[in-house]
Amino acid sequence: MTSNSQSRNHPTETILLVSLFLMNAAGFLVMFADKQKARRGHWRIPERTLLLIAALGGSLGSLLGMYLFHHKTRHPKFT
Repeated sequence: MTSNSQSRNHPTETILLVSLFLMNAAGFLVMFADKQKARRGHWRIPERTLLLIAALGGSLGSLLGMYLFHHKTRHPKFT
């Protein structure tokens, strides 16, 4: 029998999970935005920013965005 306290997430775990979700969502959305800017010939998001978001926990979202939008997949720095 498990107690109620064992089935709930610790506040630190919740904060970590929400942070990871938000960073991955940011990575995904930034890849989408940069791809749109590239298509339109607009000023682009710096590669440094894209890599920083991935390094700070958004790597899965960034990778998903890269391959879903076919963006930055030929650049050695990103593969």
